[in-house]
Amino acid sequence: MTPTVTAASTSFASAMSQSGLGKAGWSIGAALASSARNGARKGALWGLQKSGKEVEELPVPVRKWLGGERRRGRGDDGEQLGG
Repeated sequence: MTPTVTAASTSFASAMSQSGLGKAGWSIGAALASSARNGARKGALWGLQKSGKEVEELPVPVRKWLGGERRRGRGDDGEQLGG
């Protein structure tokens, strides 16, 4: 890059970090990722319930990913999965 482009890039990056827009972008990105993970988990629980399988039949990493009450075989609404 030319010195002018390098200086402009550095100046832009500095301005973004000081303005808080960079931090806001990271926050939005984290929120979107969290929302996607939550949606995937709910979809997995729904599929599990519809299949009639129990959480205990899943591989351990999947059980851990489902987390919390779900590990004990309960869905989002507290109903026993697979029953």
